[in-house]
Amino acid sequence: MKNIISNRRSIRKYTEDHVSFEAAKEIIEIASKAPSWKNQQCWHFVLVDDPQIREQLADAVPPGNPGRNGILQAPYVIVVLAEPESSGDLDGKPYYLVDGGIVFSTLMLAAAERGLGTCFIGWFEEQDVKRACNVPQNYKVIGLTPLGVPLYLPEEKPRKTFEELTTINAFGKED
Repeated sequence: MKNIISNRRSIRKYTEDHVSFEAAKEIIEIASKAPSWKNQQCWHFVLVDDPQIREQLADAVPPGNPGRNGILQAPYVIVVLAEPESSGDLDGKPYYLVDGGIVFSTLMLAAAERGLGTCFIGWFEEQDVKRACNVPQNYKVIGLTPLGVPLYLPEEKPRKTFEELTTINAFGKED
């Protein structure tokens, strides 16, 4: 698992290679096993392979977003949705965002394990995405990702070290 996480990259360019429906289905089935608050499983996936709908989704993403072209190149786009009402709030925290983040991360790792690329796209016009995929208004769009065979794997970007990210027992306390 460490290698999958360490080697996963955000893929923005895809080959024209075919990805089977069964592979896409399996990735979504694995993602659906992700943990969620109170096991509410508030998510829903829209698996898009229709070129016209993919074009509408690309149009919902601003031209400056580097993931936009991948929507048109990859054979699939997965739109990850969540229903806030079925997730709930705790102390003013909308847990559908947490659940959506967990399921999206699980989806990306399942794809990476199979040698497929993804790229979380969170900058889009939500109503345009909803319209393209006929999403009911009670759902929120968590994000979308192309799903396909990477044209290449980008180099790893610098990551913060354990020491930069972690304190022991109390924030900012040095032992």
